[in-house]
Amino acid sequence: MKYSFLPLAFLLATLLSLGCNGGKGNGSDSDSTASDTVVSIELDPSAFPVNAIPDNQFGKPLPESIDPSVGAVPATLPLRAEKLPESVDAIVSRESIVQFGKIMAASPDELEFVQQESKLFDAGKGCTAYYATFKTRPSEFGMVVFGAYLNDTASYWASTYRKGPMSMLLGAATAVEGGMEIRGGISTDADPNMPFKAVLKKETSTIAYAHGAK
Repeated sequence: MKYSFLPLAFLLATLLSLGCNGGKGNGSDSDSTASDTVVSIELDPSAFPVNAIPDNQFGKPLPESIDPSVGAVPATLPLRAEKLPESVDAIVSRESIVQFGKIMAASPDELEFVQQESKLFDAGKGCTAYYATFKTRPSEFGMVVFGAYLNDTASYWASTYRKGPMSMLLGAATAVEGGMEIRGGISTDADPNMPFKAVLKKETSTIAYAHGAK
């Protein structure tokens, strides 16, 4: 996956400038009189809008409850063929890193995590929903980042994790006051079908399952 954090971008830009302009050539073009070229790099923070989002919108708690009225998983939303937009991909990247930090705090032996899949869905009425699933190593925790948006301003997300692999399907996403309501299902080793309803807001989110893990 792609990471868009400013420190990383600055490091990559610096390395690229050194690699392209700071070394000597090979063969007859290289001699003791050659001089390095100094390159001034100025990064525009507006090029990395994910950095402007407050920290408290990432890795926020996702309190869980049981609510039988959640019912069954609605029919799956229509899948869109394109990849996650760059702005959403950057949010998923930052959210997954924060969530992985929580996993490491609980399980210090974890070394890394890898993305398994990401999908984009048409939720209707101008709303787009998405999720991305990950797996950690070596203990193989499953992690999912999911959300929905109308535009860059009305964009909401959350994440959760479980021991063992996780998968998700999305059945509905609708705008509510100050956020987005998402319905779908999460599958884990403990329960292959956990219907849920999540209400995602900028700084708070909740998720209710139709039943407890079996």
